Amino acid sequence: MGIRRLIERHASLAAVAVRFTYGIRVAGPVLIGASSMPQLRFTVLNALSAIAWTLMVGAAGWLFGEAAQTIFGHLAHIEGWLFGALIVALFAWRLLRRHSAEA
Repeated sequence: MGIRRLIERHASLAAVAVRFTYGIRVAGPVLIGASSMPQLRFTVLNALSAIAWTLMVGAAGWLFGEAAQTIFGHLAHIEGWLFGALIVALFAWRLLRRHSAEA
């Protein structure tokens, strides 16, 4: 079964699923536009799937942000010291690397 026939058979599902499928987010609407799906129907389905995608990605970002705050929030009072230690470590690494290159 060809992709065109599959889209013709399940046009509404394809119009929604293409939003959530990595790699065909750009080509998918072009293929669906070439099908016999009415323009208004595609526009409504595309808008609804865009809203659903936005809400899902936004919710996932918020949840992961909350989880990161829970995990790393207690480090906020020592982040300045951690940054300073990173700078010192990078400086020492460069000195050691330069010294070993000269030897």
